[in-house]
Amino acid sequence: MKAFRYSMESVLHYRRSVEEQEKQKYSQIGRELILRKRILKDYEEKLDAAVSSQCSCTKHKVYEWKSLRQYILFLKKKVDMQRQLVAETEKAAEEKRRQLIHAQRDRKTIEKHKERALEKYDFDLQQAEQKSMDELALYSYIRKDPGEESMKGGE
Repeated sequence: MKAFRYSMESVLHYRRSVEEQEKQKYSQIGRELILRKRILKDYEEKLDAAVSSQCSCTKHKVYEWKSLRQYILFLKKKVDMQRQLVAETEKAAEEKRRQLIHAQRDRKTIEKHKERALEKYDFDLQQAEQKSMDELALYSYIRKDPGEESMKGGE
């Protein structure tokens, strides 16, 4: 019997490549999320420092107070925008995760089909071997000398 060859090997290869692409996309969006969270943390730290600076020092001049106030408002807007970006990136990351899971499921389905096809091939191969062994045993039995049988029976 010829060697096992899976008829849907190209489909399995395609599914593996799709899964690898999805892994790369998910990894990329994960790095982007980490970066955006880091930027948000930096903005929040700067805002905290500016607010504490405003509270701690009472000897500011009017234009310094005004500048500091504008800087705090600017940082608050930046923090709000960055929080929105983080939320959007988290949603995108969740969607990429779902796509990755779907791609993994598709690949596993084809791999399971390949395993079953291999099991069927092995079973068919065993059946063919058993059949040939049975035929050899039958031919061996038939080829025995009929005189031997009569001698054994007559004793």
